[in-house]
Amino acid sequence: MPELIEFTAQIIKVQQLQNDLAVRITLDLPESCIMQMAQLAECKRAGALLQVKAEPFVPELIDNLTGFDDETEKSAEGDTSGMDSRRLDLRRSKQ
Repeated sequence: MPELIEFTAQIIKVQQLQNDLAVRITLDLPESCIMQMAQLAECKRAGALLQVKAEPFVPELIDNLTGFDDETEKSAEGDTSGMDSRRLDLRRSKQ
């Protein structure tokens, strides 16, 4: 198993589960992190635990990732197919 798996990720969701009060965190990794995904999958198959140290990283040139309010308002009237692709393009440009 790899000793260190490094990647930049966006936090998608943080939630506390009702059943056992455990915490679940969902991360979104860019397409360029295929190797890291494979390494994490290998850890899961082996039943390994992760010791995680998170370093907050806020790109200076990027506005709020969910700041597409103008598109959301327009989407009620029209086509929304371009909205997700613009968000993906924005995420990719930050990597």
